[in-house]
Amino acid sequence: MRKIIFIALLATLCVFSGATQLFAGAAASKIYLGLSSVSLDYVPFWYAKDHNLYRKHGLDVDIITMGGGTALTQALLAGGIPIAGIGAPFLQAAIHGADLVMLATHINYLPYRLIGHPSVSLEKGLKGSLIGISRFGSNSDLALRIALKQSGIDPANDVTIVQLGGQTERFAALKTGRVQATTIAPPLSSAAKRMGFNVILDMSKMRIPYPTIGVVSSREFISNNRDTVKRFMQAYLESIRDIKKDKDGTVAVMAKYLKLDIKKDRDVLYDTYDETIASGEVEKRPYPNLEGIKFALNLIAKERNLAVPSNPKDFLDTTLLEELEKSGFIDNLYRQ
Repeated sequence: MRKIIFIALLATLCVFSGATQLFAGAAASKIYLGLSSVSLDYVPFWYAKDHNLYRKHGLDVDIITMGGGTALTQALLAGGIPIAGIGAPFLQAAIHGADLVMLATHINYLPYRLIGHPSVSLEKGLKGSLIGISRFGSNSDLALRIALKQSGIDPANDVTIVQLGGQTERFAALKTGRVQATTIAPPLSSAAKRMGFNVILDMSKMRIPYPTIGVVSSREFISNNRDTVKRFMQAYLESIRDIKKDKDGTVAVMAKYLKLDIKKDRDVLYDTYDETIASGEVEKRPYPNLEGIKFALNLIAKERNLAVPSNPKDFLDTTLLEELEKSGFIDNLYRQ
């Protein structure tokens, strides 16, 4: 009788805890996750780490932040890092035949804002302005040129674009008046608005398709470690769900990794959350945007004088994402 009662209690516990909790009693699989920089775009990966979602799905994940997309791509190819949070830079190797594919993309559009002095606006004063970017050919440069063209401004003749480095350097140049405008992303763009600077163009609302940040791995690693990658994807998807629900917890993670003061910078952090995560900028179902992949491939091919790949799907492997969606995993997350 006691044995029957014990089995019934165990079954009940499994139902309420979920199958993934069974990993808690076993040794978690060690895995390294590479990120190409420190940016708001990486919040789902950070949140999953700090809130033990990787552990929940049987993984012991160490996050390694590299010095840019090129260095991270090289680490992926060398096998030292099997999974990466990265965007278009992986395509620069994949277009030459490297064994890399994108599994998911939670930021499918260029997220920048063109911020300028109060006297500078799209209708008045932008033409003839000095505008700061990180470097020529970068995402900030690309986003600016596309946004300007869509707004009827010739980036080659109507403005002067200069290379200034990272977002902190660009923001500093804007504050000192070295440039009249610059491309930056939240939370710096939120801070700029609070300081009285003007949002000239919100590129995130222009929805320019581009694989800004997602999950990338090699076909070989996925094939040999499919269950591990699937569990990683489960934690990643659950983290996306949680950051959309847990505002305070997400803001705390943002403050920690972006090195902002949770009290001093509270307004900027909450503004940033509302402007990005709460607004739907992070994809609930993070399928890569094919138009964005195609656009990035066209740019790379043109820059390197290569033939444009005929099928952007050759650079994707969304089978695990599709499998998890068909199983009801994603829908069930949002019912909880």
